[in-house]
Amino acid sequence: SAWVTTIQARGGKVVIFREPSAGEHLALDEKNYPRDLYWDAYARLSPATLIEFRDEPEFVRMVLPDTSHIDGLDVPHFTDALLTVLARRGIIATPSLTDVHAMRSLQRVAETSTHADLAAGKRSFAR
Repeated sequence: SAWVTTIQARGGKVVIFREPSAGEHLALDEKNYPRDLYWDAYARLSPATLIEFRDEPEFVRMVLPDTSHIDGLDVPHFTDALLTVLARRGIIATPSLTDVHAMRSLQRVAETSTHADLAAGKRSFAR
């Protein structure tokens, strides 16, 4: 992946993250794009760090009410889990409590603006 090596040459880090899914969503993904033929094959070739949710216990335990989105109550846990995994993989330094609070503040801003957009009748998609 030339774009990954270009970013890395400039000092950046590239992470490709497969977010949690379950039930029919996961079954459909596996039927159409079997992990061993797609994700695992790309992970062997890519210079990027690939994180697949099924490889990380922090994500496997998450509740997915509609099988493709985490429960809103799990957002802080998701943030903590992602920071933990990124630190364990050497992508970021071990996050301080200040980092975690800052990340949660950003989430609250995003959630507030999303709710405000919806209340105003604007179409809004995940940011």
